[in-house]
Amino acid sequence: MMMSRPSRLTRPFIFKFLKNKNSEQTGACDKTHPVSALARSANMFTGLLLLLTPILGHAADGYRDLFARMEARQARLESFMYGPNNCLGERIDGLIEINGNCGSDARTLANLENQDRYALHLLMSAELGISPEDVGRERAKRNQDRYRAGVQREIQLANGRVTWWNGHPPCPCENDISRILTLSNARIHRQPDSASPVARDNLRQYEGYGVIDSTQDANGETWFEITGEYVPKNKPVNWSPASLGWIARSDVIPWRRALAMRFTPMLNRKPSVFFDQDSALLDLIDTSPAERSRRLRDIRDRFDSGQPVGNGVIALEPSIDASQENAIFYPVLDFHGSSSGGKIRLEGSVSRGLFAPSHKP
Repeated sequence: MMMSRPSRLTRPFIFKFLKNKNSEQTGACDKTHPVSALARSANMFTGLLLLLTPILGHAADGYRDLFARMEARQARLESFMYGPNNCLGERIDGLIEINGNCGSDARTLANLENQDRYALHLLMSAELGISPEDVGRERAKRNQDRYRAGVQREIQLANGRVTWWNGHPPCPCENDISRILTLSNARIHRQPDSASPVARDNLRQYEGYGVIDSTQDANGETWFEITGEYVPKNKPVNWSPASLGWIARSDVIPWRRALAMRFTPMLNRKPSVFFDQDSALLDLIDTSPAERSRRLRDIRDRFDSGQPVGNGVIALEPSIDASQENAIFYPVLDFHGSSSGGKIRLEGSVSRGLFAPSHKP
């Protein structure tokens, strides 16, 4: 069930807003999540316990009507959450996600459910003195362990990013890396141990592989079991790809986005600049257009003359032939602000900052 109804509407609602001192991560599959860990070690967390007093008068009528409508559509709603008609998911904000393959019946049902859920969040927020959005997120966290396997649910990972999980092991929070890129001369071993036989030697720079599993050896080194097959975001229960062996974490770069980019021809533009840290790029963006142009011109002039550049700049876009027959593709490791939702605005337009790997000898 996606939500549990109190046996009596006059029974107090209890919400535990708890925060791990050492972590901000949340998610049903995270065994260190505050709600899960509270019973094991209550003094590990600090927080605020808010008690909603018994509901009386018009508020009781509001809750009663909402729960009645939500309970009436429960069975039909769940039929669109798993099985052959799966097209809905449980979002991290406590609302329903509607996928593109949903029919009109599922869309109508989900929209009605979202209206009632948000109305419920509004009622609770008035009593608790917090925003409806915070109420929705807390309800989603409380309910995640109750979803049946097969129901898509949005979870938050340790690095702040969110992803979707169908409830079947392994949980994405246990291994947030589904693809890796190799570094030059990396080795694939038969076992997660540098002393084990080598299955393949002298791998090229940026070969891409899917990740099946991960483990740590006796020295604390992380190893990835890899495959040449496609790794789906939500792995089927019977998913069993062919293993190529194990590769050490020190020999790879996590490739979470599994994307590559290519620059457009430099016909009417100057070569792009690569920065070591996003802070240097953001500082440049925050300047006026005239100052930005001056700094970029100075950077390119210094590269052309062989002078030290500094200011966090590490490279210029390489020049290739005009025919683009020898185009260079760059792996995209991540986007700036992917975990915080931050956006880059340049001359009033939203732009994207890309993280690409750089190899320093």
